[in-house]
Amino acid sequence: MSKTERVLAAVRGQEVDRVPVSAWWHDFPREWSAESLAEATLEAYRRYDWDFVKVNPRACYYAEDWGARYVQSAEPYQQPKLIEPGVSSPEDLRRIAPLDISRGAYAEQLAALSIIARELEAEAPFLQTVFSPLAAMSRLTGSTKYVQKLMREAPERAALRPGRRR
Repeated sequence: MSKTERVLAAVRGQEVDRVPVSAWWHDFPREWSAESLAEATLEAYRRYDWDFVKVNPRACYYAEDWGARYVQSAEPYQQPKLIEPGVSSPEDLRRIAPLDISRGAYAEQLAALSIIARELEAEAPFLQTVFSPLAAMSRLTGSTKYVQKLMREAPERAALRPGRRR
């Protein structure tokens, strides 16, 4: 079976020649540009000959375009450091609006996915993590505890829905 046939058969619950295998982790120093993220992802895929690729972007990218400021850690095995939250009061939630994904961190992620797709040439399936709204808010505020506080103190503002402005 090809890698794609194996993965698709497994997803469908059909017989496979072996269980599809993949793994992923953060390569914190290489997650700061589309090119280096794609390079790190493809290097690991080729080295271990996985059946599918799971792209693992820096966990804060989706908070950056809404104003959260993160910097790369000086330590290669530590996640990015929050310098300034994008939301630090219930009033800040009013600034959360649909983004132009052709710019900023989202555009960077789309560029990385384009590079990966081009390099894989349909050799293997790939996907990227899609973070939940609560995970996104925790990176935007810098704390799951602060998200809980917002939900208690400003539930009407914290219950944002896509395309809806408050």
